[in-house]
Amino acid sequence: MVSGTPTQRIMALDPGLKLGRHLRFDWFDLTDVDRIDFPEGVESATGELLYALVSIARPRTILETGTRMGIASRYLALALGDHVEDGLLITIERCGYCFPIAAQKFREQGFDDIIWAKQGDSRSFDPTEAFPDGQTKIDMLYLDSEPQYRYEEFQRYLEYLSEGALIVIHDMVSLHCRQFHGVPEWLQPMIESREVSALSFPTDSGLTVMQYRRKDWEK
Repeated sequence: MVSGTPTQRIMALDPGLKLGRHLRFDWFDLTDVDRIDFPEGVESATGELLYALVSIARPRTILETGTRMGIASRYLALALGDHVEDGLLITIERCGYCFPIAAQKFREQGFDDIIWAKQGDSRSFDPTEAFPDGQTKIDMLYLDSEPQYRYEEFQRYLEYLSEGALIVIHDMVSLHCRQFHGVPEWLQPMIESREVSALSFPTDSGLTVMQYRRKDWEK
């Protein structure tokens, strides 16, 4: 077992990967012209935060949209392996170039027993095809596909969320940021009734964490 921080452990498994605390073009070694993954993932500060969220909340099933090169996937899977018995990460990526690269990384680095990966459209994906026997709910939803799809994905998977599930949206500096065109009409009443609560973190690209509480939850 490789020791160290989650970032150090991921880099040890993938020596060609150069992760940094900040997400900018100096994040990777751009002298390697064969590297195409420099803009495709999370900065290590956000990856460490994702790891911490999983280690504390201990979700049994995580659904990730926007696998890209599988960097965030590996932080999430590492945390599941360390802290959650029989934890599962379901990840979906629509890009036909990125997906096979990420899938190969998962196989080579020993994540096959934790990560269930598929190429497809996150807006129409049925997560039940990946659920193990007896599992019917998503305990953590991590949204990192195209920004214009993320609220649509949230609404798409709402019915599958468990009580107390976490919804984590990358690149969102606040609920009202212009990149996401503000809070959609269907979500506003849920926020006002505290069915959904939110906290934003000032990472380089922004990260907002919500928690979903069903209306019949004990107040």
